[in-house]
Amino acid sequence: MNGLSELDDLLDAEHWAERGQPQRGDEARLDAMVDTALGLVPPPGGGGAAANGAAASRSMAMVAATIVVVAAVAAWMAWPRADDAVVEAPVARAATESVRTPLEPPIAPPSSSRSPVGAPVAASAAVPTPDEQPVADLPPTQAEPAAPVARLDAATLLRLAGEARDAGRIRTASRLYARLFREHPRSREATTGRVSAGRLELDARGRAAAALLHFDRYLRDEPDGILAEEAMLGRALARGRQGRTAAELQAWTDLLDRFPASLHASRARARVDAIASGGP
Repeated sequence: MNGLSELDDLLDAEHWAERGQPQRGDEARLDAMVDTALGLVPPPGGGGAAANGAAASRSMAMVAATIVVVAAVAAWMAWPRADDAVVEAPVARAATESVRTPLEPPIAPPSSSRSPVGAPVAASAAVPTPDEQPVADLPPTQAEPAAPVARLDAATLLRLAGEARDAGRIRTASRLYARLFREHPRSREATTGRVSAGRLELDARGRAAAALLHFDRYLRDEPDGILAEEAMLGRALARGRQGRTAAELQAWTDLLDRFPASLHASRARARVDAIASGGP
């Protein structure tokens, strides 16, 4: 029975249970199991026939069981373990992926056209934003169209010019008179406004030449007009301001001849006498 006990010890699960992995000396244990099983077979001719037959049957059964066990153990040792598959699977996948993953492209060597050390780096040619666009590239700014000036009739312009003159707004009045003459040159208001514009230039602005033009224009267009006396007075005063003594004397004489009972007759005679006596 020592052989059977030894076989039981060899088949004990503790020899194979550690982590379910083959251990060192497993091959030697398998050889010992086979030798033990073979040693259980009795030599031929020993003992009685019946005893020998029974022992032979038991021995053959034991040998067959041992062979089956040995084969199962061998197959179990050869069969890959689940833990091995778990451990080896990532390694296999990693190896496969390393084969399939393309290699990183080689880093291109530095170009020979690069700026030398210390050289200024050119700015990148970026499209400038509207805020950064150079002034020279911007389209020329178009001037805002002037608001259209309402066209006024001649009577309105003459009235507004007179109101501005009486209020002391001399430049406004002068512009209104000029607009009247430009926009309505043949109107009755334009002709009448010549006398008022002449007195404005002479008295308020001290422009005798400009004033004389207005007076002469009225007397040319309306020699017998209701403002002819005033226009002749203005002509005489303007010539005196210019220092043209002979022309001034003639202007005063013309006024007395045309309007002997004029309100300005006494003034005209005094000036004629002064010039005749050689006074200033």
